[in-house]
Amino acid sequence: MSQEKKFLILGIPNYANRRILFELNQMGMEARILNPQQLLPFVNDKRDDRIYIQRPGHDEPKRIYKKSLTAIVPRIGGNLQFYSKSVEHIENNIGIPSTASAVGLLNAQDKIRTIQMLSQHGIKTPKTFAVKKADNLEWVVKKLGGFPVVAKLIYGSQGIGVFILTEALSASTALDAFSSQGHQGKRIKISSFFLDIDLT
Repeated sequence: MSQEKKFLILGIPNYANRRILFELNQMGMEARILNPQQLLPFVNDKRDDRIYIQRPGHDEPKRIYKKSLTAIVPRIGGNLQFYSKSVEHIENNIGIPSTASAVGLLNAQDKIRTIQMLSQHGIKTPKTFAVKKADNLEWVVKKLGGFPVVAKLIYGSQGIGVFILTEALSASTALDAFSSQGHQGKRIKISSFFLDIDLT
């Protein structure tokens, strides 16, 4: 069995993932990027669970063996609820280590869950409310220390779904509009814009 370290980066070939690939190669490690859409977890009744890679143009997917990989590096963006199951399958059912667990990925994706966990462990976080609509907005903003405040969708990254609320009318209008545009199921996190907390 080869002692060469081999890594599978699960994600799209964006700049960040290509950079991870480059750095692993620079360290003398073999790595490749694989879109998680190609993963095909298989559970059977013989305690011999498997994971396959679907390959366009091939009749038969390729099986990934435990001994063929040192670890996977999950870098999944969209559809994490679904693809995290492949991460869990690879790590727990197949036995290939992962740099992040499926539970960890899901916790990190949810902004409210993330700050709840930080608070549970005594790590200071910005004052935050989870709201579904603009009821009691004046009271909420007052508890946060006044305008401006930042509102965020629970899910999203790189500034997507983040907006600054500067006064009551625009804040109420923005939140109402957000709810009416099909975001009712996605709670909004409102937190103080000025993070004037002592993190020492």
